[in-house]
Amino acid sequence: MNANPTEVVYFNEGEIYKSTNPYGLGNNYSADNEADSVFPFKKVDGKRYLFTEAFKQFFGDTGVPATSLAGIDLCPAVDLWICLGAPTPEERTNFDVFFAVNSVQQLQEVATYYGLPFPATATVAQLIDSQPASIQFWNVGGRPIVPGGVKFIDGVPSILKLYTYPRTHGLWDVWMYGASYHDHGQCWEAGAVFQKYTGGSDEPNAQMRGSNSFKKAERILSRRADGVRTSYEYTKGVEDKDPAIFWKGVETNPDSQPGRVKRYESSQTVRRALYRMKSGTTLEGRDLCPGVAIWLGRSYYDEGNDEELLFCIQSREMLDQVAEYYGLPIPYSPEQAAVLDSNLQLYRARHYDLLGLGEGNHLPVVVGGVVFQNGVPQKLLLYTFLRQWEFEEQIELPWVADLLE
Repeated sequence: MNANPTEVVYFNEGEIYKSTNPYGLGNNYSADNEADSVFPFKKVDGKRYLFTEAFKQFFGDTGVPATSLAGIDLCPAVDLWICLGAPTPEERTNFDVFFAVNSVQQLQEVATYYGLPFPATATVAQLIDSQPASIQFWNVGGRPIVPGGVKFIDGVPSILKLYTYPRTHGLWDVWMYGASYHDHGQCWEAGAVFQKYTGGSDEPNAQMRGSNSFKKAERILSRRADGVRTSYEYTKGVEDKDPAIFWKGVETNPDSQPGRVKRYESSQTVRRALYRMKSGTTLEGRDLCPGVAIWLGRSYYDEGNDEELLFCIQSREMLDQVAEYYGLPIPYSPEQAAVLDSNLQLYRARHYDLLGLGEGNHLPVVVGGVVFQNGVPQKLLLYTFLRQWEFEEQIELPWVADLLE
């Protein structure tokens, strides 16, 4: 495990003002129902983020009245002031004012204007000119927004800060980690959902979420214990072969040669529950463990007789029944058993209303899988999905660096 901060703030020629990982960010901020959608949060100490008209117009969001910076000594080298950081819009004694950093030269001019130390080392500052997207907070219309901030104490500019948001893999960051386990907790496959803000453009083979400056691309990459790497391509709108599972897995063998393509088919149970559709596999003719209440579907290859039947894990006892039925080892470790017993939903892929009980009764869909070769059960898998804000440590996946562009 490797704790990678997602916010690092510098001041005083490179000293770290604060460094916070995703878990810490979640503890320091809460939702602000009166805030702009540009950043709808406030700090636990009551500081709010009140955006200027110039930034709201630039960002394309005008849902909340803008805040004036009148009465604040503003450096003329800044062409885009972002927001006021204060409990109220009228605060002019102790507050922060944030701006878009355009270049190292501009940041130096800001430091000179206020008579404050330059906030970063030469190495960190070089990213502003060479790779601003690698430390950006927003990307607006293709323009990376790297925030700077001036803290006023008792009405006097006192600290100049540079806010950076380093990505774990180049321009990409991890949104969710995923893994599968077999034989008492041995890891069979590990990977992640990676995301990046695109400034409004689409990314090939990626799932696009949001719109305009909130648009982000998501990609999924994984590696198995046998060395096979898989890049999952988003198929909705391209192939549209399945309404519930929108991905296909394009495999690369350990020798870097192209491998097989893994495809998915959701079950009729899932399609009826989510889409009122009668299509989908019933898994007819398969040897199905009677202890499983909800079969989610299957994965398969165009070549070969490998197939994995996917099901919803509703308790550790259910997994034990599946293992006994197929004569396979349990897939979890003692530590994972404790999670399955106490906080099953931590491992969820998503929440879905698979029982048709309506809003507020969605099941945490924790995924299990039985791998068959030529109809013979080979592995029982437990899939775990971990959101980075739900735990303090981040998983290091150095092998993906050469797969993400």
